[in-house]
Amino acid sequence: MILLKELDSSTLDSLTDLLVKAFSKDPLVGYLFRGSNQAREAYRFYRLLLSVFSSKGSLYVDSSEANGLILWNDSIAGPGFREWSRSGIVNVLGLSVQTVLRLFRVGLSVERAHKQTIKSRHLHLILLGVYPNSQGKGLGRGLLDILLEEANRLSLPCYLETQNEKNVQFYESAGFTVEKTIQISRSLKSWSMLRAPQ
Repeated sequence: MILLKELDSSTLDSLTDLLVKAFSKDPLVGYLFRGSNQAREAYRFYRLLLSVFSSKGSLYVDSSEANGLILWNDSIAGPGFREWSRSGIVNVLGLSVQTVLRLFRVGLSVERAHKQTIKSRHLHLILLGVYPNSQGKGLGRGLLDILLEEANRLSLPCYLETQNEKNVQFYESAGFTVEKTIQISRSLKSWSMLRAPQ
């Protein structure tokens, strides 16, 4: 596994492409980005997430080919949704008004659930993505283990949210438990999950 300290433009492009492909069938992507602009808007969104959170978080890829990545931050260091939305960063994305409204609905709902679930310092899993043709081969679990080892070393809990029910069992197998489930819309749920240090 390789820790990336800085992202040059080319690396940022390739990791963004990885995320767009990894999450192409994810319920969150389907809810946020609709119509013919889905791939373009998802690309802008994931590029922004990588840019914002990698500057204050920990970003690892599985190898020099980067078939998978994990990004997390320490809760005392990373920006919350309200902070980066207030910065005007959403305007830079060039998203449609409807997409921005859906993004705010998700962001505020998830942030509220996060604050209700854990108030103490923790490591927050932001992204874990693997190219579709590399999924099911242990890559995601290998990347997740890096986060869990760091959390254990620091004696900190880990927190995550997922909007894909298929991911819940995967995270439960790594010691996470569902602490809260919220219905964001008729078509979108979010699971807030927590793992104690071990």
